[in-house]
Amino acid sequence: MKHIIDRHAAADEIRSRLDSWRAKGFVVDPVTWADGQTTVNPITTDRNAVRGDYSVGVKARRDGAEAQVVLYSGGWCDLSFWSGNPEDDPVDEAPGWEDRLDLEGFARVLDRFERTLLGSFRSSQESTTPLPATAALGGMCGRCSGATSQRSSAVIGTCG
Repeated sequence: MKHIIDRHAAADEIRSRLDSWRAKGFVVDPVTWADGQTTVNPITTDRNAVRGDYSVGVKARRDGAEAQVVLYSGGWCDLSFWSGNPEDDPVDEAPGWEDRLDLEGFARVLDRFERTLLGSFRSSQESTTPLPATAALGGMCGRCSGATSQRSSAVIGTCG
């Protein structure tokens, strides 16, 4: 994968918002990294434990809702939202999938991440961004590295 965005700078952008998010009532998990060196990319909070620069991400919750953003070195994100309502499906978007992101574009994705947790949740029918072959709120398929839906365990990848 061609590396077109600096994940260290992106992680700094995430970290620069953590205090503000926590002050707004977000419960924020630590920033995570994956190295992309294997079929199943182990996720860790220890940057020094990863050999490559595959992705950086963060997950947060507020009032039962969840959001997660994962920035890949190729310049796109998986951005997932779930309202917390068992009747609602998660909404998965892929900002940068068609037009790759730079750091400024990633900052706009983080703005959307924040707005969503503050109550600006849109349904999947309103989303116009093409979906990626991953669903950030699920797990990874060992056969194709596609994602599995957390709610249905369906694979969203080349084998599913």
